[in-house]
Amino acid sequence: MRMAISDIFKPMNLKSIAAIMLLVLLAACASAPKKPAWVSGKAKAFPDAQYFATVGKAPLSGKPADAQSQADQAAISQIKSLLQAQIKSNLASETNSALAGLGPDRIEKYGQLIKEEVNASLELEKIGIADRFCDQKNGSCYALAMLDRKKDGEMLLAKLNDLDLELADLNAREHESLIARDPLAALGYLVRAEKILAQEIGVRAQYSAISAAAFPAKYSFADLIREQERVKSSVTIMVFAYTDAPGKKSGNLIEQYLIEGLDPLGFSAFPAPAELKNKGASQIKALLLSGKLNPTPAPVYVLLASFSTKKIGESRQGGVVFQVYRTGGELYLFDVNIRSSLISMFDAAPEATKAQDLRADRAAAQSLNQAGEYFSELWLEILNQRFLKPESK
Repeated sequence: MRMAISDIFKPMNLKSIAAIMLLVLLAACASAPKKPAWVSGKAKAFPDAQYFATVGKAPLSGKPADAQSQADQAAISQIKSLLQAQIKSNLASETNSALAGLGPDRIEKYGQLIKEEVNASLELEKIGIADRFCDQKNGSCYALAMLDRKKDGEMLLAKLNDLDLELADLNAREHESLIARDPLAALGYLVRAEKILAQEIGVRAQYSAISAAAFPAKYSFADLIREQERVKSSVTIMVFAYTDAPGKKSGNLIEQYLIEGLDPLGFSAFPAPAELKNKGASQIKALLLSGKLNPTPAPVYVLLASFSTKKIGESRQGGVVFQVYRTGGELYLFDVNIRSSLISMFDAAPEATKAQDLRADRAAAQSLNQAGEYFSELWLEILNQRFLKPESK
């Protein structure tokens, strides 16, 4: 016998039907994912003392995967923004402390150097997504971005310890160079130390932002700058400049260029006494190599430079003949103590020294003047690259 649907529900009263509907509703609710506590900012599993965490939110519209990706980016952007603000604040405090007592001009100069070095080397540690949740009921997706304070703090602490070891090594090498009476080498180690100490200031600012702990500075940036200036003042260079040019038998013109070019470095450079310059370039070189040159006052280094201005041709312009000259030169920087050449430079006839005039003596004089500018700049650049801007190794 066939039964109608209505026959099945006849025995049921309204209470029974309501109970069944309640059970169905409860089953549906039980199958939906439970809203995690971190969505409301109550993540007991990720305590602030150990984790740096932020929550990102995006509307659930279109593809769920797109909404979740937007929530991920929002969470990561938040944590980066918060960390960068804290690091910036810490860096300002660290820089002010590091440069205390140097004076306004030097604080501005070295503060900018620290900022540039930090910007080049500072990076946020990897930020990951710890959890995700999409709430169908309110139409939103959430993401929990997290940075492990302890783990990343330990990584930064290891960096700081490594930098301190490098600084200790450079400090020892600087001391050894001063004992060996080689202040230029000592200055090179101090410049490397400046670069590393600037990096350490940035890493220290990052470490305190992430770990909420401090890393005491073992080396003073202000003391390092003062030591640099003290060593620079001990660099004394006696300059011998010889010129072979039409109407010019003295090297006074280029000599002045070479001496004045060293002014920005804080070195003490001065011309050799006339009685020594009269000996000629080859004899001075021989005396330096044999250790028999005993000038007064006694310099740490000697710059020996020779220049030759020669006619290289003629130039015709509208029937007028111009005399064309160029000046070549060679420079040697000698360490008087070890009787050895530290820097040697030779350029036979650089284009920058080319000059022309109707009169040969004026063309030669102009070429010589241009050679003074060219060789002083080149000499300064080589000196900088060799001692004042060495790469940190």
